[in-house]
Amino acid sequence: MNYFFIYLSCSFAVVSTCLGVTKDSNTQDAEEYPLANNHSFSFIANTPAFGPLFNSVNIVIENELKKVGIVQRKEMLVQTDQGEAVDLTGFNAKAFLVYEISDLLAIDGSSLGVIIASLKLSTSICKTRACIWSSDCYIKGDTKKELEKSVSETAHFLIQKFNADYSKYNKEKPHFNFVVS
Repeated sequence: MNYFFIYLSCSFAVVSTCLGVTKDSNTQDAEEYPLANNHSFSFIANTPAFGPLFNSVNIVIENELKKVGIVQRKEMLVQTDQGEAVDLTGFNAKAFLVYEISDLLAIDGSSLGVIIASLKLSTSICKTRACIWSSDCYIKGDTKKELEKSVSETAHFLIQKFNADYSKYNKEKPHFNFVVS
């Protein structure tokens, strides 16, 4: 049985109307900064990997997360006495970090030879789910030919960038529920 997890991306980096966040994050009070006092994150990787490549790509991402925080791998599909079931406890954090990687395509659907990767943090703000931190990076390549290498480069860059911003306002290491489907 196959299960698919669908996540809709957000389009802005900081919600200023609810939090009073200024554009210069270095001058903010820690209480007003979106990453302040958030220590637990559900981490979801959205990659075009299948089969054995899926496992190796997830190991690459998991190892990058372990460099900056504490990781608990959460398998979504679990075996029970009644058969296969979906375990959603990996989603119990109030904040979600979503890593996505894909090829940039031209209007005609052909590859531009550029890969985009993003890491987005969303959480509930003013009773809605909003993206409160985001970072993107671009590298030359094609995910169909070099996915594991591309994930290694981009996940390292984006997770280190997240950790640098997170560490400005938090002394505690982040905790990641790495949700694997």
